[in-house]
Amino acid sequence: MKRWIAGLLTLILVLSLAGCGGRNSDDGAGETKAPAETTAKKEEGGSETEGAKESEGTGTENYKIGIVTGTVAQTEEDYRAAQSMKALYGEEHIVTATYPDNFESEQQQVIQTIKNMAQEPDMKAIIVCQAVPGTKVAFEAIKNDPATKDILLVAGVPFEDPNVITTAADISIDADHPNIGYTMTAHAKEMGAKTFVFYSFARHMAQELVVQKRDNAEKACEELGINFVYAECVDPMGEQGVSGAQQWILEDLPRKLEEYGDNVAFFATNCSLQVPIITTILNDQEHNSLYPLQCCPSPLHAMPEALGLEIPDDKKADVPYILEAEAGAVKEQGGEGRIATWAAPTNYSIIVGSVAYALEYINGNTNGLNDEEVYLKCMNDIANGAEITLNHVVDSQTGNTYDSYYLFSSTYVTY
Repeated sequence: MKRWIAGLLTLILVLSLAGCGGRNSDDGAGETKAPAETTAKKEEGGSETEGAKESEGTGTENYKIGIVTGTVAQTEEDYRAAQSMKALYGEEHIVTATYPDNFESEQQQVIQTIKNMAQEPDMKAIIVCQAVPGTKVAFEAIKNDPATKDILLVAGVPFEDPNVITTAADISIDADHPNIGYTMTAHAKEMGAKTFVFYSFARHMAQELVVQKRDNAEKACEELGINFVYAECVDPMGEQGVSGAQQWILEDLPRKLEEYGDNVAFFATNCSLQVPIITTILNDQEHNSLYPLQCCPSPLHAMPEALGLEIPDDKKADVPYILEAEAGAVKEQGGEGRIATWAAPTNYSIIVGSVAYALEYINGNTNGLNDEEVYLKCMNDIANGAEITLNHVVDSQTGNTYDSYYLFSSTYVTY
């Protein structure tokens, strides 16, 4: 049984990590169990071979799970995770689609892509990650149609505020950004930070959870005796584009080091800014600059590209190996003790964990559309040994708790 499970996880990771490099998206433990179909088959006395066939979507029940992500150029981790699910369960059960790279100005295309997926015969669940603007409108249309209202709708990494997306999504999930404001600051303190620079821009600071992260980071800095600096940076979705925003970071970060001196920690809310920040910090051998966490915490996000790593094909499924390889590269480049991340990949975990949950829902193993106990179990089952915890979003203005909006955290790794 354990041997088969290890093989299943290896297949998932091999397919999802193949070809992974940098990405230019816009951010904003225990024994692993088999997916629901496999578990049910084994309890009926089926062989391991029969169980494997069931888990790969060759059972008699007709169902489809839709996954909508950005393109490979924009959000590679998300795209690869979706393709790995299609390869694992089969094209007859997993339907994938991508939204436009310029989703801000092409929201109608985003909406239509999601709505079209709901019209697929036997569609039982749709996962959108990242849930860019337009997702809520599409979800509302699906819920308002009697023919599609029972489809499970999951919004991963929502761009729309909790009070907006929760009116249409059955489950919303993101990294625990408010809590990250505290934990990454405390982690930066452990790494030796005296100053904490928080890079963002107006568009991101219009998002409720990003604001909470910034505010909590500032509060934590005050409590820990760290100088907090909010720095307005170039928006990669603006006129200068991604390359212009990256060039701005490459020029500004050294200016910040000259201004604030040694032991400065840097954080940015946008994915495309992570590589230039990491590379600049690694090249800084004078000021002991620090990188406590990515905007989307993950050993797959920005790290391999920034470190110049080429992961061998036979190791692409080995997350402990990847973590060790990154630690070795950081040490070799003089950054030991100055670079950190999470053990569990954020968006990969959301997509694969949500597929596992969708299977539980389809097989009638959940208490309705939103079952927190089952969802948490699914997230931990695919976490490759990392510990995942869930919190709920609390509206900073009203104090309202959103029971269907989950925020997850993982354990930190310092290289």
